[in-house]
Amino acid sequence: MAQLTLQTWTFVRMCFYLGKTLAQRQGLDCSKDNYCSVFGMLLTHSIISPIVVSLVLVRLPRSVQVLNMTGRMLLRCRYPRRWWLSPSAYAVLVFSLLIVFKLVHTVVNIPQKYPDLYYPYFTAYMVPVLFINLVGVLCVVTQHSYEDINRELEELCYVSSKTERLIRLNALMNDHWFLDDFMETMSNTFGTELVFTIMDIYVQLLLLVYVIIWDTVVRRVFDDNATLFVYISGIIEFVIIVGKFVYLCYRCDSSVKEGKRIIFHLKHLSSKLSNDMNSQTVLRLFTLRVNSRSIQVTASGFFDINLSLLFATAGVVLIYFLVLVQFQIEGHKQMLESNASNVTVEVACDSWPCLERF
Repeated sequence: MAQLTLQTWTFVRMCFYLGKTLAQRQGLDCSKDNYCSVFGMLLTHSIISPIVVSLVLVRLPRSVQVLNMTGRMLLRCRYPRRWWLSPSAYAVLVFSLLIVFKLVHTVVNIPQKYPDLYYPYFTAYMVPVLFINLVGVLCVVTQHSYEDINRELEELCYVSSKTERLIRLNALMNDHWFLDDFMETMSNTFGTELVFTIMDIYVQLLLLVYVIIWDTVVRRVFDDNATLFVYISGIIEFVIIVGKFVYLCYRCDSSVKEGKRIIFHLKHLSSKLSNDMNSQTVLRLFTLRVNSRSIQVTASGFFDINLSLLFATAGVVLIYFLVLVQFQIEGHKQMLESNASNVTVEVACDSWPCLERF
């Protein structure tokens, strides 16, 4: 509840600030400077973060159910895991340090005229990141559980006792069904939050690419004193946005791929146990259960979250970027015709978030 209160304060405070900056402008001409782009990035984070937190709180019993199922999977772990960090864990650590560096870099280089706005906003900025890490952890636990099932299916080929093999095979079939239930419950519970989080990533990525390429490189609307800060901040922000989206897609895709490998091990085990009729009966039922359900991490059924989503996202962002630039080119042409001596207004970044005029 405290988190929701902070997000609501951030949204209200940001709306007052953006309203103040709008009142300072004689007109809203998005072709003149970068005001509209920065306005959109600030407003998107301020709106989506409270929505994500509200959805989690509203469906708190279902979220607790997912966490309880996660605990049951951890208790069913069949094989010991290594204690040192995996390469992906190091990537998450570096990613977290990059976010901290962004915070420090902004505080050091840009005066904080509104600390009561910046720090709550940065907290709201962290909500999608924390949510993506939560989904990533759940996918890691699921992937490890699928790996345990696949590993034990391989070992069953060398078990001599038919009774032991039958008991273990039944247990694996029930565990696999439980994992499929977990994947479905996770998608249903956090699907709406994933939709808003990915929508936030789309908007942020589109506007950031526009600011970096169109405003900073092509039109050079920033003054010389702010150029270095803008370049560094833009690169850091781009890495953070792309990094968290790639991590989300990679984690979801890895767990799904590991789950789909089970059918291969079932076919291999079935060929090895052709003389064991009881095991063959369980294997046929196991195979039927695996084929009857599709293993996917979905965003409320609208789309699947996997590595192929990265290519679809790149295409969508590129298309909308070209459309946005086309509109800006038309506005830029009109400015050239109306006032050739004042085509572009330089932006001086005097205090975060570089929108207010003094």
